[in-house]
Amino acid sequence: MENIATMNFVVATREGNEKTVAERLKKAAKRCKEIVNAIPFFPGYVRVEVVAGENAEIKTAKLNMPKNTRMVIELVPGVIKVCGNDKEAIPLEE
Repeated sequence: MENIATMNFVVATREGNEKTVAERLKKAAKRCKEIVNAIPFFPGYVRVEVVAGENAEIKTAKLNMPKNTRMVIELVPGVIKVCGNDKEAIPLEE
């Protein structure tokens, strides 16, 4: 069985739209297989679980989000941005 490592990222949303955005992200996961799950996190934020890579240990996986995955997430209505710095999304630490 393949070991698939995942990372969690935070997505800023319009406050009050967390549940709607999480559901839209779950629908977007059908066309972007890197998105595993999305759940409301805090007011104005959703936690998104993304595939880090197959057969990867989370400690050795490259801990950034693929650009196409980030683009799919940021195009979901209600999403403001994927949290991180200007160049890349930064995953949550375990």
